[in-house]
Amino acid sequence: METARSIIVGCQTVTDPFGRVDCALEELLKPKVCGVKIDRQVRRDFARSVKRARQLVTQAEVTVSSEQVGILVNGADKKLRSAALGIREADEVSRSCRKRLGKMVKERRALLDALR
Repeated sequence: METARSIIVGCQTVTDPFGRVDCALEELLKPKVCGVKIDRQVRRDFARSVKRARQLVTQAEVTVSSEQVGILVNGADKKLRSAALGIREADEVSRSCRKRLGKMVKERRALLDALR
């Protein structure tokens, strides 16, 4: 099974910084990212937040204004924080899975910081 760190390393082959972030966010959408099945509603809420973060990153990539890029990247970061919070508060998710997803989201947020 791939670790969170190896997934991000796998995205390092993408030279565009926005593409690298998108690649890393896409990895969060894999069906069994924790190696176990997650409750359907929790997974749906998590995926919705991650997909919205990806949309914001895509919009930021084509935006000319650096101020607008910052606003969009901040919005994506907010969506990732929301996704992490939903997982942390879900009783249906095992402790190890919550910890793993929390770490993965934290690493993706660090990639977002590089876009600002």
